[in-house]
Amino acid sequence: MQYPLYLAVTIDLTDLLLAILILSGAAALIALATVLFKAAQNLSETKLLLKENREDINKIVEQLPDLVEKVDAVLEDASFITDQAGESVPGIIEDVEVVTGAAANVVDTVSTAAVGILDSVQSFFHKKSKSKSGTSSVQKVVAAVNAIKKINSILKKKKSSKKKKSKKSKKKFF
Repeated sequence: MQYPLYLAVTIDLTDLLLAILILSGAAALIALATVLFKAAQNLSETKLLLKENREDINKIVEQLPDLVEKVDAVLEDASFITDQAGESVPGIIEDVEVVTGAAANVVDTVSTAAVGILDSVQSFFHKKSKSKSGTSSVQKVVAAVNAIKKINSILKKKKSSKKKKSKKSKKKFF
């Protein structure tokens, strides 16, 4: 009689997990060893570089306090310049607004005067008795001249105030 032979290999789950844990631990140790080996190589190369360049490094370290003092002086000057700009820029903006307003008035007055002169010439040649504009051309020309005088006085006032400010300031950068 023949008996069937049943050979079965059974592995416990705990034994399998233990084998996987041992293999992964061994792989982690190998990876850690290679990382430490490379770190040791890098440290030895860095040590060699420091030995070779020790004199240059010492010279640079000795110059650092002088460089810091120079940087401090430059920062103080930059701070002074920005403070001055912060004080003068609003005044400049106001002056620009005044000058542009006066220039717009001059343009308006000149254009009105030109229209008045053209109306006068046209009425002279066409023998019309009434002018289209309400004011005479002489009044418009006088208004334009007054506007130009006003702009000129504003510009002169600004030049004189700039001269006074430059005499008062202790530092000059430009």
